[in-house]
Amino acid sequence: MAYENAIDRFFSAALNPDDWPSALDDIASALGADGATLVFGASTRPTVAESLSIQPIVAEYFARGAPIDPREGRVRPTTAEGFQNDFRHFSADEIAHSPFYQEFLRPVGFGWHAAACLADGSDEVVLSLKRRARTGPFEQHEIEALDRTLPHLRWATAAARHAWGLALHDQVATLERLGHRGLLIDRHGRVANVGADLALGDGLTVKAGVLCASFPADQKSLDLLVAVASAPDAPSQLPPPPAIALHRPSGKRPLVLRAMPLDGARRSLLAPAVAILLVTDLEAMRQPAQETLRAAFGLTPKEAELALRLAAGDTVEQAAEALSITVAHARQRLKILFDKSDTHRQSELIALLQRIAEAEPPR
Repeated sequence: MAYENAIDRFFSAALNPDDWPSALDDIASALGADGATLVFGASTRPTVAESLSIQPIVAEYFARGAPIDPREGRVRPTTAEGFQNDFRHFSADEIAHSPFYQEFLRPVGFGWHAAACLADGSDEVVLSLKRRARTGPFEQHEIEALDRTLPHLRWATAAARHAWGLALHDQVATLERLGHRGLLIDRHGRVANVGADLALGDGLTVKAGVLCASFPADQKSLDLLVAVASAPDAPSQLPPPPAIALHRPSGKRPLVLRAMPLDGARRSLLAPAVAILLVTDLEAMRQPAQETLRAAFGLTPKEAELALRLAAGDTVEQAAEALSITVAHARQRLKILFDKSDTHRQSELIALLQRIAEAEPPR
């Protein structure tokens, strides 16, 4: 029963990363260990979740420059293998003379490991079980018992990744319904998914997973935006990601990009992306229905058409030409629009029309 509960807690923590410490305590206890870590890719502070029982030890390891864990370079488990104990890759003599084992682990009472890969590829996930030195290393019969748990642990990992993927795609779809386009960025700063409505090629492209601006002068700003969005640090430790403009070879108005770091996804260790980049095409801004404007503000058909042309980015002169009226006539009607909509400037009117468009259901 303890093992089944631990699997349930593992799955829950994958979706609610604040639960990782206590869930990993349950995993460790159920599997005959005194602590556990879950490591996503390379072992750095933001990519490691640890059980409550060993939080001080992990914090000390990253804070004070402890001897490098030799397993980082030598132990590379895959999903084709089971749990591996210390003696799978190190001799007893190596362990006896290892600064990491003898100068760091032994003084804090720990000394033995068993590690297994729960998901491999470019974003591998490794579960490492920790034992106190006095408990002794994981024996072969214990490793065999641990291996019987791996199908459930790997299933929970895959299911959690899938659930995160669906949740993130839903967020992108919601933004698209509000008139934005979006793409997902993984923790390596690469594109994990492009929204269905985002057309690439004019101002922004993706090459081998990397976002590329059409003009070299824009690339530095784009790289900075992606780096801040995908950084492993907590949002409070990052500079606010700037909005940037990418110019377009077609001569159309630039694309505006903004970043939304997703702290929960980052801390989950299993989410396929850690940020959303919003891409706003100023040539394709959503507009409210003409009927909505006429009903809300009592506009005539010509007044509503003028308002929509201004919202689409036309100047007063361009709108006047399209409506076959003089510029003076267009300016007179604009004043009427201000009065009827209780606005005072063209920018204020356009912002109001955009808010109305975002509140309308998709057409």
